[in-house]
Formats: sequence, structure tokens, C-alpha cells
Amino acid sequence: MIELLFKINLDIKIIMKKYHLILSLYFICYAFPLFALLLQQKQTQKSIFDETYLKHLKLKNRIFRAAIGDIFMKNGKITEEGFKLYNDLSKNEVGTIFTGAAAISDYDHYGEFKIFRIDKDEFIPEFKKLVDMVHKNGANFMMQINHIGIKAMNKEGPIYAPSSLPIDGQNRNSKEMTKEDIIRIENYFAEAALRAKKAGFDGVEIHAAHHYLISEFLSPLYNKRTDEYGGNDEKRARFLIEIIKKVREKVGKEYIVGMKINTEDGDVNGITEEGFFKACLMAEEAGIDFIQLSGIKLLSIKNKGIIYKDIGVKLAEKFNIPIIVTGGVRSVDEMNEVLNNSKIQYFGLARPLMIENDLIKKWKEGKTKKAKCVSCNSCIVPNKDYATCIFNRKKPNIKMLEPAEFKTIQMGEYKISYIPDGKGYTIPSLAYLGSTDDDWKKKKQYLN
Repeated sequence: MIELLFKINLDIKIIMKKYHLILSLYFICYAFPLFALLLQQKQTQKSIFDETYLKHLKLKNRIFRAAIGDIFMKNGKITEEGFKLYNDLSKNEVGTIFTGAAAISDYDHYGEFKIFRIDKDEFIPEFKKLVDMVHKNGANFMMQINHIGIKAMNKEGPIYAPSSLPIDGQNRNSKEMTKEDIIRIENYFAEAALRAKKAGFDGVEIHAAHHYLISEFLSPLYNKRTDEYGGNDEKRARFLIEIIKKVREKVGKEYIVGMKINTEDGDVNGITEEGFFKACLMAEEAGIDFIQLSGIKLLSIKNKGIIYKDIGVKLAEKFNIPIIVTGGVRSVDEMNEVLNNSKIQYFGLARPLMIENDLIKKWKEGKTKKAKCVSCNSCIVPNKDYATCIFNRKKPNIKMLEPAEFKTIQMGEYKISYIPDGKGYTIPSLAYLGSTDDDWKKKKQYLN
């Protein structure tokens, strides 16, 4: 009996040794490589909080604060509100910040709205103070430079555009730019970029979107020219390319020069996808360092994700320079998904940071994954509260709209009251500049 038990025990030990040997071999041959592969995949997964480089410039994350209207300059000085805004953004983990569009000429203004100006050397010291503050807070800072074109609001003197076209709100047409006008304004861009560099900005972004002057040259709807600056996609892009080359010549090859461009104009006869791709290709060949994608698709009341993701993916496949997608960026998960399944490297957002200037910090700390912004576009209506979120306004300015009737809209957890004035403008607003009665009909399903 004892011998039998001893034999059984010995057999069990032999079996166990074989089992351990088999298990060990299985782990070495199959499980361990699989585990190593999964670990490697996890380590190679990209995140919006990766540190990267744009040329020589170190970026602490992949998020850019996109430009939006900054009404923060008065008598050549940046206002207290302006300093506060950029202080709040830069100390709350926004990696790289674009200023609102800065005017490159002394006549190129939005009427009473005191936008940034970089058309004179006297503004350099003021911007240097702003740049030093942002850098001290750990963020990169770039200036967006722009010519408003036909949207300029000056009542006297010429308003420049590619062609002679009716000016909204004025009983006159724009001035079709001569070759001399074109050369002069190209030089304005180059001189403005050099001033931005002297002020300490890490780079400049040439504004070629949103129906401003360069965007107007790119659009067949605005550009009716038959000379070397119009008639086909390549000629319509010539103004942009000459600006890029002149800016590069002024600031040097190491300084960062990017551009923002419409993927679409929201116009039936506006820029085509072929025209957009042609302009981007020519810009890359001219030495642009990044391309930020934008457009006029602002009608989406309900968040539907990153608006220009699809065309951004197509563009990133064809180009070697970084692509920034802007518009509808609201979710960490969506950004990381796009980042890991395409060649898109960076993301821009502006409206969400008007309601939560600490949004990026909250994302980084895992306190939230989605922005509160509901894309109502109230922040882009031209009034004294320009570029401020409706939820942060203490009191809407509704004097000019007193006869109108309030309406209410439910967007997510928020209920918003607004006043349509019959012209596409509202205080607060669900419209964008240039909206029509048909646009309001499209929104009918959302109205209570």
C-alpha cells in the first residue's frame, strides 16, 4: 500500500513537472510574445498630450488654441481683458496659442471693433509684454496675420478685394486691386510677420480662410480676374504663394510660418476641393510649415464631431507637413482615435475655451473628456460681447432688437433664449455671419 502511494505520488510529480514544462514552453513561445506585442502597442499609442516638435519648437501637447476675434486693443495698447484672457489660457495647459487675427494695415479694420494691429513698429513693445507673459506660463505663442479685404468697415477710402463687388451695408463696390495694390499688400504681410518675430512670437499664421482677402483671391465667387491672379486654381492661389515667399524672405527659413485655409467656403460657387488641394500643394512647395484647416460649416447646432476630419485625413496622406484640424473638436477620445488612425498630428479649438479656459487642464487631469461647448456660435456675433461665450455673458445687449420675439432652444443640458432680428444676426445667436432665412428654416426642428 505504501509502495503504491509512493508510486502515485511520484507519477503526480512527473506529470506536474511535464505540465510546468509545457506551460513554460507555451508562455515563452506564445503568451510572452503576445504580451510584449500588446505592451509595445500600448507604448506606441499616440496621445494628444504627447510632446512633439514643430521644426525646432517644442510643443508640450498636440492642442492649439485657434484664432478667434480678439477685441483687446485700444489706442495702441492691449487692454487688461486681453492680458487676462491670454494669461488664463497659457497657464491652463494650452500648448500653443494663436492670437486673434492681427491687422497688417492701418485702414484694414472692423470699424469700432478694436482688433489687434501689427501694422506699425510702435506696437512691438506692447506685444512683447504679452508674449513674455505667455511664455512664462509655459505656452507657445503665434500671431495670426490678416487682411480683412471686402469685410473692412471703413466708410471712407477704398476697400480692397480681388474684383469689384458690392460691399455689404454700403452703397458702393470694393476696389479691384491693381498689380501695385497686390505688391504693396504682400509687403504688408511680410513686414507684419517680421514685427511679430521681433515681438518674440514663436511663429506666424497667414490667414487664408473665412472670406478675408486671401480667401477671396482663392474663391471663384469673389475672384473674377482674368490676369495672372485669376481664371484657374493655380492663378487664384498666386497671391497666397507670393505672400508666403515674401514672409519667408523676411523672417528667415528657421522661423515658423503656417497658414489657415478654408476647405470649403459655404458658397455654391466658392473654392472647390480641387482648388483647396492645389493651393495647399503650392503652399507646401513654397515652404509653409503647417496647414490649419477651417471653413464656413457653422450650421451644425448639435455636435457631430470634428468637422474637417475626413478632408484632413486625405490631406495628411498627401503632405509631409503637419496638418491641424479645427472645428467641432470637443472630445479627447475622438482626438486620440483620429490621431492613431490617420496622419493628422494636431488639433485646434477656440469656442470651447471661451466657456472653459481651463478645459485642456481638466482633460489632462482626467476630470472630463468632453467640452461643455454646444457649438451654438453665439460667440461669433459682431457686438460688444464679441468673442465671449453666451453662458459667460452677464447681460445680452438687445436694445436694437427690442421689437423682436424671444425664442428658446434646448441644446443638450442647456436652454438658450435668443432673438432673431430678421437679418441673420441674433443676440444671443444661433446664426453665423451671412446666414439667411433658409438657414433659420433648417433650424426649425430645434425650436420650441
